[in-house]
Amino acid sequence: KVGWLWCIFFAFAAPEVGTFIHSFRNVIMKTYATPSVIEFAIVFMFETLHVIGTGILFFLAFPGMDSVRALMATNAVAIFPGLLKIFMKHDFEGIYKWMGLAMTVISVIFQVSALAVWPLVNRSQNDIDHIWALPIGMFLTSFGWWECFVEEKGHLRKLWDIKTKLTDGGARGFTYFWISLWKITLFLGCMMLIAPV
Repeated sequence: KVGWLWCIFFAFAAPEVGTFIHSFRNVIMKTYATPSVIEFAIVFMFETLHVIGTGILFFLAFPGMDSVRALMATNAVAIFPGLLKIFMKHDFEGIYKWMGLAMTVISVIFQVSALAVWPLVNRSQNDIDHIWALPIGMFLTSFGWWECFVEEKGHLRKLWDIKTKLTDGGARGFTYFWISLWKITLFLGCMMLIAPV
């Protein structure tokens, strides 16, 4: 069991080390922008929630499930992006706008209901010790995909501005120089607290 825990940790840490090296190179050898304190705090919060959710999934929920059920459960990791999509402005007008909004709401409801119902209905077929681990872990993990689902138009334009500053404004190197180290440390802390080695 201990060997698998370290394998999971190194599988999580490897891309973060790559992100750190890339960000370090950008900070040292290129000009870069720095985000405001609020922008940094928002990205920091989203990434922190993502890591905590990933830790809950891999150290609490998934060990009590067989691999097929765990794989199927990962289809519901778009809860937070789905909620973001509800508040974005749709390009369509009239009936098509409302149909798009209705479809988005329905997809979020299906994801949430699957996470709430699965641990309760299939209680005899899984060994999840903490019934809350799967839905909470999935919801928190979904914060990691916030950048993919923000749009320029809508009520949450500030998230679009942060994404643009990270990608086009050159602030990603500085931001993820620090956040990548934090994510590795936090995931190690989750492993030590949730599944003591």
